[in-house]
Amino acid sequence: AGWAAAVLALLVAYTRAIAASVGAGQIFLGPMAKPHRMALLTLVAALAIVLPSDWIQITKVSDRSVGLMEIALWVVVVGGMITVVRRLKTASEFLTTQARMKP
Repeated sequence: AGWAAAVLALLVAYTRAIAASVGAGQIFLGPMAKPHRMALLTLVAALAIVLPSDWIQITKVSDRSVGLMEIALWVVVVGGMITVVRRLKTASEFLTTQARMKP
């Protein structure tokens, strides 16, 4: 989950940079832009400090404990995918508008 979240964070930043390079500007659409990712993971880390260890491991899936941090990381992954799609769609709409304006 951590690896996937890191890769998606890079992809989110990369799509913002690509949009800026084609003239669409800095697109900071969410739902998992950097401030949102950092807020979620900071909240979960703070909860992990204060909650009893029994509460941190939420459930078992296939004889494996799934904890609060893993769930948060998967939320970052799914939110990151949505963010990438939204940013690409916005950049695509900008480029389509620019193409229509040129003679």
